[in-house]
Amino acid sequence: MPRPFRWLAAAIAVLTLTFGMAVPATAAPQDLVAQIKALLPADYEARLAEAEQKAGISESDLRDVVEQAIDPDPGCSSTPLSDWLAASIKELPLNDLIVFIFSGAVQVPTYDAVFYSKPYQPQYYGPRGEFTWQVTSTFRHLQVFWDIKSWQIQLAAMHGDALSDVARIAKTLKYTLKVTDETAAQLGGLINQLIKANPAYRDGRHPLFTFNSVAYSAQGKEDYPGLGVLPDKIVMGDGVMSGFAAIGLGDVAPQAIMAHEFAHHIQYARDLFKTTLTGPEATRRLELMADAYASYYLSHPLGANMRRNRVQDFQATFYNIGDCLFTDPSHHGTPSQRQRASEWGYGQVQSFRIMSTIEFARRFEQALPALVQG
Repeated sequence: MPRPFRWLAAAIAVLTLTFGMAVPATAAPQDLVAQIKALLPADYEARLAEAEQKAGISESDLRDVVEQAIDPDPGCSSTPLSDWLAASIKELPLNDLIVFIFSGAVQVPTYDAVFYSKPYQPQYYGPRGEFTWQVTSTFRHLQVFWDIKSWQIQLAAMHGDALSDVARIAKTLKYTLKVTDETAAQLGGLINQLIKANPAYRDGRHPLFTFNSVAYSAQGKEDYPGLGVLPDKIVMGDGVMSGFAAIGLGDVAPQAIMAHEFAHHIQYARDLFKTTLTGPEATRRLELMADAYASYYLSHPLGANMRRNRVQDFQATFYNIGDCLFTDPSHHGTPSQRQRASEWGYGQVQSFRIMSTIEFARRFEQALPALVQG
């Protein structure tokens, strides 16, 4: 179920700002903001929601961390990761961010990587390529470790430089907003100017824009005009890897996030989305299961074979991406629940034998009621 803009809409309400109110002096030139707003279709929210639902890439648990950073839930303790992100967002003018959200520009790097990255294009992971070896080697190893056909999955990087390229912005917004080529080109140029008008956006490389990771499956998807059926992909954003590095988990988090996203492809391949659970509980089940699959791989002697201190670090990784959105359809599990799921996955390593994906899922379903208690 799509949840467009929820993770910033709450912050807008809290600060009693609306999209139609004046932009303060701290924002970029008002004429840019006004021109962007004037070009947006009247039903832009519905169009963006439809695009997200069709693509199926709006449910990332990392976007929940963004919401927690911007609008903390008083009933849920913040995590080091959300605290770091909150500090980095404070340097950005809120009214500019509102424009980025409602135009769909904040999602441009995600769509750009999912739709337009090609397997023959050189890829690097991290703002300076510092996580390339961790990401690529873990991906190749996961393909061998688990018993699913995964040769068709492509690996792609998400970089903020998509927002420094007018053409890349335009072709993404043409799809998400369903506007003409002319309007998309105008929006692309204006958004690019808005990005360049404030050094705090780092020419699009601020971690907010790439604080995401995606497991995209073509299963059940329609052809995209001019693109056909997209291949299965795992997309890794620079922002989230930078965030984990900043809180001292850069040695483990890239592998943990990769293993988690790969687990979603296991769920696609084994048809594990079927459940009697509904709403938030159904989404939480999938995310905790992915944490468990990832933790099993990360600690297995024929997997990543991480030792105790690194096990604690990857469990902390999953703890940091928990949320307290208990009644939201996108609820992915509290920090404690996600850590418990990770600990459970680690505890399933009892021999050199690699458990089948089906057997692992069966055991997880039996353990789930205990994992979500409290």
